[in-house]
Formats: sequence, C-alpha cells, structure tokens
Amino acid sequence: MFCMNDLGLARLEAQIEFLVEGAFTQLFGRRLQPHDLALQLARAMEDGAEPAQSKDPRPVAPDDFVIELNPTEHARILNSQPMLEGLLADHLVELANNLHLRLLQSPSVHINANSAIEQGDFRLTATHQTRVKGSTSVLERIETPVSLTPVNAHLVIDGGRSEMLISPLVTLGRSHDNTIVLDDPYVSRYHAQLRLRFGVYTFFDIHSQAGSFINDVRVHEHRLQSGDVIRLGHTRILYLDESDAGSTQVGFAVD
Repeated sequence: MFCMNDLGLARLEAQIEFLVEGAFTQLFGRRLQPHDLALQLARAMEDGAEPAQSKDPRPVAPDDFVIELNPTEHARILNSQPMLEGLLADHLVELANNLHLRLLQSPSVHINANSAIEQGDFRLTATHQTRVKGSTSVLERIETPVSLTPVNAHLVIDGGRSEMLISPLVTLGRSHDNTIVLDDPYVSRYHAQLRLRFGVYTFFDIHSQAGSFINDVRVHEHRLQSGDVIRLGHTRILYLDESDAGSTQVGFAVD
C-alpha cells in the first residue's frame, strides 16, 4: 500500500523539477509534470518492495528503474540533461529512506525510448537487480564528520574574478544561461557542473569537446578539495572553501 507522506512526495517532486531545471515544462508543457514522475517513482519503489530478508525489519526496495518515453521526448530531455539518469538514481536513495525501505545496492535508472509511448506519457517499471551470491552490501544512513555545506566555497577565475558557490547545482560554460559564464572560445557551451553531494561539491564534465582537467589530470568526475585547480579550455579556476571538519552531515556508506 502506498503511504509516502505528502511532505516527502512534495520534496521529491521539487527535486525532480530542480534536476531537469524546468525541462519538463519546456519540453512537455502541461502533458508531463514532475509530480507525475515523483508519484510513480514512489509507488513503484513501494509496490515492488519485497519482505525483509535479514534481522533488518525493513522491506527490500527495488533498485533497477526503467523510464520509457516517446522517442522524440526521450531525445529532447536527454539532450537537455544528459546526466539525468545518474541524478535521479542519487535521489532514489533518499526516497527509499523516506519510505523506510532498505536498498541492497545503489539504485540505477535507465531512460529509454519506446515508439509505443505517446508524447506526454511515460511508462515506469521497477525490478530487483540480480544479487551477487554472498553479497551483503546495504546502503545505510550514517553520520560523517563533514560539513553539511562547504563554508565560504568559491571559485577564483583566472586569478581575478571570484564567484561564491551558494547553489547545490552550478553550471559552467560559454552559454549565457549557465550559472557561471566563461568567455573562452575553447570552453563548450555547457561544459561542466558542480553538484553538492553530501556536503561536498563534486565536479562533472558534461561531455565537453576539449575535456576538463583538475590539477593537470583529465577528469570526468572529481570530488573537489580546497586548492584544486580546474582547467576548462584556456581558463584556470581555483576552488577554495573553509569547511569545518568538526561538523556532521548525513550520508550513506556501503557495508
């Protein structure tokens, strides 16, 4: 029986809307809304839960989700947000905790095209991934000694301009609709993102043409530390923060 509280559902809906940065409204108009997907994800997770398999009394949540869209809308939304699958998977961990369900491994999300789906509709299925025999990996909520948000996190661009980081999602690129616009012809229009994950900014290259380098090493994903030097095109960006190692933050670990 579906029992996610209204607050939890509203939060998930807001997260999905934030993840796609308005893409639902821009791409689908009123035909497909974040509320629809949030509700179906929550229902699929709870409806697919299996009885507890250990001393932990929580039911086991499904961890493999497939979202099918009309091919036209599939192409448009993934072109707009190519990393949406991974972002949604991250938030399914929080959803499982809101529903008091247990995850045996990190969830995965696949967004596929299906010509049988009409525009504005979607199909969602949730299953349990095949478990490795003897595996006991479980995602658990723990307290870790990391600040909930980095203190005074900011970027220093080419040794001059300083940009404070106050949003959980920061985009960098040449296009003027990025959070931080870089006037560099060697930087892609949408080059990279910084995402706040468990109190720490993580850098992601968004399939840029020239690539991204941190401390002179090419990276696709990198957990930022104060003093890291990011190079995008000919632009050098210094990441700095003053995080207090004594504070705590809620995260997840694999046991």
